[in-house]
Amino acid sequence: MTHSAPAKKKIAILGSGVAAMTTVFELTDPPGWQDKFEITVYQMGWRLGGKGASGRNLDAPYHYRIEEHGLHIWFGIYDNAFRLIRKCYEELGRAPDAPLGTWQAAFKPHSLSVLEENVSGQWLAWPIEMPTNTKTPGDGHLLMLITAALVAFTGYRMFDSAWKGSSEEHDEDDERPLRHRPLNFTLVGAVAGLLSGLLGIGGGVVMVPAFHTIAGMKVKNAIASSLVCVAGFAIPGTVTHAVLGNIDWRVAAALTVFVIPGARIGAALTVKADDIRLRLAIAGFLGIVSIIYAAGEVASL
Repeated sequence: MTHSAPAKKKIAILGSGVAAMTTVFELTDPPGWQDKFEITVYQMGWRLGGKGASGRNLDAPYHYRIEEHGLHIWFGIYDNAFRLIRKCYEELGRAPDAPLGTWQAAFKPHSLSVLEENVSGQWLAWPIEMPTNTKTPGDGHLLMLITAALVAFTGYRMFDSAWKGSSEEHDEDDERPLRHRPLNFTLVGAVAGLLSGLLGIGGGVVMVPAFHTIAGMKVKNAIASSLVCVAGFAIPGTVTHAVLGNIDWRVAAALTVFVIPGARIGAALTVKADDIRLRLAIAGFLGIVSIIYAAGEVASL
């Protein structure tokens, strides 16, 4: 009895900009990808790169000038982008003396930029000098290490308050109605949004400790309120991806079967637990997360 090879998944990618080419690069990175995928890139015209493409006009009257869609500027903090382009050059194996033979030859360090502003019909120049350093773009693991440090510090704060036994007792200022502390909640929202966008963390990792330590909420109230916030954050993204057809409803349904009972059990345990135990549980969880983050980054150095 013979078994036929599993059918390849056909993937169509529309356009060939930086995001599209990054997708293709990552899909074709694992060994044996040819046995799993059949990838087709559809591009109007012959040039790949989208907004990142450039070339020279070979007509002499135009002085062979470079023609592009705009300035191509990569800031030094674009570690993922530089890591990707360096990997591309490694696989390309281009001779160092070839045109743009190395990624260092393709990128020119530059620290000065100038913005122009029209004020009352007069153009004013605003020069911006960026600080320089000796680091190589693409080597940075700084953000994830910052994430680990932040999560560890947050866990320590929760553990410290529990260790001191300051259960549900607050001073008179903390006993003010929550509606009288709008600035605190504005700060929590701003910090949670910043960290969510910058580091990809949020929800219970940020909002529960922040609600408790910054806004003065009781731990149980902080947990319940963060659930509502996370649900609200998820709605726009869920609707968008549902319209685009990106959601695998089979996987979502299978997970929901276990998530709902688990959430119900977790909520029941939270209701029954006292404040100090909850703080210790949150602190322990944050400590484990910080260790995982830090270990992963250290191992990849």
